[in-house]
Amino acid sequence: MHWANLKVLIIDDDATMRTLLRNLLRQLSIREVVEAPDGREGLVATARLRPRMVFCDLHMLPVGGLTYLAKLRRSSVPELASTPVIMITADSSEKAVAGAAQHAPNGYLVKPISLDAVRRAIERVMAMDGDGV
Repeated sequence: MHWANLKVLIIDDDATMRTLLRNLLRQLSIREVVEAPDGREGLVATARLRPRMVFCDLHMLPVGGLTYLAKLRRSSVPELASTPVIMITADSSEKAVAGAAQHAPNGYLVKPISLDAVRRAIERVMAMDGDGV
């Protein structure tokens, strides 16, 4: 798979998780990876850098993933509002999944995440947009 030019944003308040995900993306040949430590900085990075997709933690302080996703989806800029977002969390409770679903994420991965899970999530996003894999 040729994803070397895919720009991905990772939003997570845990530096170790950002490093893990960055390493998984590199194993998939994705080289352009940007990081943000919370939803507020993630919104700024999304608007400025226009990533092809975002991996976003659900529970973060001071601005969490649900707030990030809700604000992104309400953007008046259609390209921003439709940015694919894959939520990542250790919380697989029905309440967490339902809460995220209200804001139309493009995927939901439960930690610990694997290379195969990340690959499948990216393939689904690319297939939804007709970009193929």
